[in-house]
Amino acid sequence: MPARSRKSEATATRGGNENADESGAPAKKKSRSGARKKKPTTGGEALKNRNENASVQNASVSGDGDEDADEGSGDLFDLLRVENAATILHASDWRARYNASEISAVAEIYSLLSKAAGCSSGVTAIELQRSDCLMIMNRVVEDMAAGNLYGDDPLAKRSQDFKGFRENFLDFIDKCIRDASEGGELYDGTLFATLAEIVSTCAGSKARPLRMAATMMGLQMISSLITVVNNLQKARDLKQNQVDIELKKKKSGGEVVKSLKRQIESAQEHIELVEGYMNDIFTHVFTHRFRDCDENIRAACMTALGKWMMKHQLVFLTDFYLKYLGWSLNDKSAAVRLEVLLALKTLASSQSHLAMMDTFIARFRGRMAEMLRDVDAHVVVEAVRLAAVLHEHTELDPEHMNFVTALIMDKTPSIRTAAAKATKTLMHTLTETYRKARGISYDDSTNPALEKELHGIVQLLNDLGDENGGHGKVIEGLSGVYPVLAQPGFIAGILKHDMEMADAAVIANVLVLTMRKAMGEDVSNSYTKTVSRQSAKIRNAIEAAHEQMTKDIGSLIPQLLSKYQAEANVIGPLVEVVRFVKLEHYSLRHEEDQFTALAEQIKDIFFKHSDKRTLEACGEAFNYFCNEGFEATAPFAQPVLDSTVNDLSARLSPALKKVRALMAKSDESVLNENEGYAFELRMCLYRVRALISKCNISSGVRVINDLSQYVADVSRANVPVGKESVAMASSSVSFALIWQGLELMDSDSATSVEVNEHLTERDAFLSNVMHILRRAEDSIADSDDLRRSLISTVCDMVLYYYNASTLPAAHPAKVLQLKLNSADSEAVWQQCTALITPDDVKQDADLDSARLAYRMAVHEQRIASNGAIGADFLSNFKLTGPWIDAAIRTYCNDLRRTGPQVLVRAVLTALHSAYAEVLQTDLGNRQVLIEAFTDLATRLSDIFMLSSKRDRLVMRIMFDEALKSVLLPEPSYDRFSFLAYGLGPFLSRLSAVDAKALTTFVDDALAKVDSEDTRCTPLIDFADQLNKRSKGASERRARWARKRSAEQQDVDVKKSKADDGDEDEGDDDAMEQDDTIETADDDAETTADDHTLDDGPVETAERSRSRRK
Repeated sequence: MPARSRKSEATATRGGNENADESGAPAKKKSRSGARKKKPTTGGEALKNRNENASVQNASVSGDGDEDADEGSGDLFDLLRVENAATILHASDWRARYNASEISAVAEIYSLLSKAAGCSSGVTAIELQRSDCLMIMNRVVEDMAAGNLYGDDPLAKRSQDFKGFRENFLDFIDKCIRDASEGGELYDGTLFATLAEIVSTCAGSKARPLRMAATMMGLQMISSLITVVNNLQKARDLKQNQVDIELKKKKSGGEVVKSLKRQIESAQEHIELVEGYMNDIFTHVFTHRFRDCDENIRAACMTALGKWMMKHQLVFLTDFYLKYLGWSLNDKSAAVRLEVLLALKTLASSQSHLAMMDTFIARFRGRMAEMLRDVDAHVVVEAVRLAAVLHEHTELDPEHMNFVTALIMDKTPSIRTAAAKATKTLMHTLTETYRKARGISYDDSTNPALEKELHGIVQLLNDLGDENGGHGKVIEGLSGVYPVLAQPGFIAGILKHDMEMADAAVIANVLVLTMRKAMGEDVSNSYTKTVSRQSAKIRNAIEAAHEQMTKDIGSLIPQLLSKYQAEANVIGPLVEVVRFVKLEHYSLRHEEDQFTALAEQIKDIFFKHSDKRTLEACGEAFNYFCNEGFEATAPFAQPVLDSTVNDLSARLSPALKKVRALMAKSDESVLNENEGYAFELRMCLYRVRALISKCNISSGVRVINDLSQYVADVSRANVPVGKESVAMASSSVSFALIWQGLELMDSDSATSVEVNEHLTERDAFLSNVMHILRRAEDSIADSDDLRRSLISTVCDMVLYYYNASTLPAAHPAKVLQLKLNSADSEAVWQQCTALITPDDVKQDADLDSARLAYRMAVHEQRIASNGAIGADFLSNFKLTGPWIDAAIRTYCNDLRRTGPQVLVRAVLTALHSAYAEVLQTDLGNRQVLIEAFTDLATRLSDIFMLSSKRDRLVMRIMFDEALKSVLLPEPSYDRFSFLAYGLGPFLSRLSAVDAKALTTFVDDALAKVDSEDTRCTPLIDFADQLNKRSKGASERRARWARKRSAEQQDVDVKKSKADDGDEDEGDDDAMEQDDTIETADDDAETTADDHTLDDGPVETAERSRSRRK
């Protein structure tokens, strides 16, 4: 007897009259398609019928067949684990086995699902016959808990042992569903109900791998059913077209039309049946798993839902299903939010789809705009792309796109690139705004496309502004998106046209930024001469770009300098362009006269302008002409530089002489540096400092001697002085000494006499600077800028003279290494501390002071290596404002990159020095200092994150060294409080694994001490906290647990009053609460801790201030 009989035994007894039942009553009427309408079989009914008919089926199968069925239960997994498996053939073979034996074939599917979850034991036909799905699932979960698992996850995308299984598994399910549709097994209800029960049961398992595998199978079933529906709809429409054609014929065949209509009705019934299947799977699987505690399951649900909406819009692209995407925009996992945005971006790419999503977009438009501020960079990138698509179809508010353009200046390169590409939807509007504001028109004499792009970029730069180097960040983001930014020659040609000076200034900035970008620089940061490692391909590309820029711009530079020589905002960037021209071309073309004329133009500009950017650009140009450029052209530029220095000396000496005479008379007119001789001196010093800071002026000995004498006069007498003049004079002399010192270090012919003369001059100057610095705070009003400049001068000298330590011992310049004595070092840091801790508690330290403190801490760590300044610098964290916090984070990142031990040493030095003050205080005031010490440790702990692997390593080393310093070789009773109050706040940053490893060490120390001694109380408290942390407890979780406990009482009261209609969902909710769901606060902390000094201050809530004196 066949295993699957199409007719029941009663029907066969009655001679096949399938329209009559046992009682002889008339049978139910058939549908017009000829097939009996069947009510869809539920999972329980299907399995009940399957078990009732099991004996009949087993009777038709021999004993050997049972063994083959049991053995075959693992065949599917073994076949599909191979890459590029023939899933079509395997699905066809399985369908044949299903027609022969339903029990065995279904057991194969169940076994395949359990093995896909990682369980090494399968499911047999006998077990499936004797047990229900829930019992089998529980047995599989028990086997997994017992360790019957594969070494790798079969469904992992990068699985080494099961390459290709994930794709083969899903493809096999798809082929099985589609083959069953073609063969008709799908429409009898039994096959689908059986598979649906297996999937829905396993999708509710507490075992996450099994839940994941079942969810993936269920989602794939819906995708396959959608394909079946689409095929049925195509067949139905095709038959309808044939009916229409037949009806239009004069002699249409009635039987043909009736047959076609029966086929149409049959296809429609099948469509409705399959759509019911889809709804059943969606209800039992998706509606529970889209809020699963596993982010991978939630992400898979969102990915599948987006595909369904694209494949079957009439059913899924409705508000009922779109709301799941909208809700998941608030998911705590970035992976889920990312999948939602990807789905929405794909849907929004079609205007027809947007027409069906109007209600959804109106409801969730605000949330989609908020995604632009997401903490995850990948989510922000997709949110930017979605915003661009929506804006292209006018579905997003204009103010939201304003925020997108602001993201061009973001510190993350991927966000900058995405925002730059999104500006293409705004470029037409920006270009039109620029054109209408200036009343210009475009013609074919130039390249109108490139010109429009340039004007749009200029308008965008004007809208965003140039605060904190904003233009460089914008150009860095836009490069590679707009072709005009790859053609500096075209931009320079635009500057030849008549235009407003404000526009010319912006275009000149764009020109120099594009040239810097072409030379391989990162224009999002301020210009530095550091060279990163570059491949040969990149170096060749840079060389080709350098050559092309020289050809395109070399002849235009003199014209542009002449045209804009009176415009300060334009001339500065144009002078910066000079250093990107290859000087070899002047020599190869025998154009030395043109090169000399260019150097004369730079000299003329140097004396005509006084703004910092132009003067420093001129200094860079002279340095490029005489030192770093082409050796053959340097002799033609050196006389121009010497004449510049001589002219500068001729202007400086009279002004300096007159000011020194006024200082000798105690004339307070020198305090006003905006007029008179003081103004002349300040302007001369501006030029001297700009030139000497960029270029070594060996012919400026007279200038340096005059300035050295001026600094000495200021240090010796308490006379009125101009603060800016003193600062620039000190800085200029320090640069001159540094240039001389570097020459002595690099020279092989340097003598001891030359070195000693330079050493005497340097030490005398440094002594004068220290005298001025010590009395600046008391004798000079508003001396913050002066003190800041003097501290920078000292730091620069210490840093550059440190190069002498790398010289051989026999080199005469070895003695030039500069090390400040303890008194000078302490005095400099005290002045720096006064700058970063203003007298007004409500006032925060500014950016310049933060950078200065950071430089001092870095110099001290690299040169002095005693850690005193760095430790004191760390103690200002979360006390003196956001700029100091950003500087400390940058300092910690530098130490972490140097080595975790270096950062540990800095933090422990800060804690040890603070605890030493606690021990030195009398008992009456010790409690106050202990509270301050605990506050210091709490603030320092906020620098680190448990989610960071690098920080966990730092914490591991820190706890290990701290415990050894207190407990070895013998426990130190006086330092037990250091563990409780100093290390206690860091416990939340220590991983539970590391805490568990340290517990044994601390317990051994407890066994050595007298527990009855009151001095052991801090150690016992610390041991208890460490033991709790080893079990995974943390302060945040404890607060969360207390909050949940308080809220649970209110929930119980509400539940007692609620109806019982929601009891069906209770089991799923309880199941999902087994895994603790973390809040999204950790992402915010990650963003804050990644913030550095280059990114600006971190905006935090107002906090109390308790500075440790």
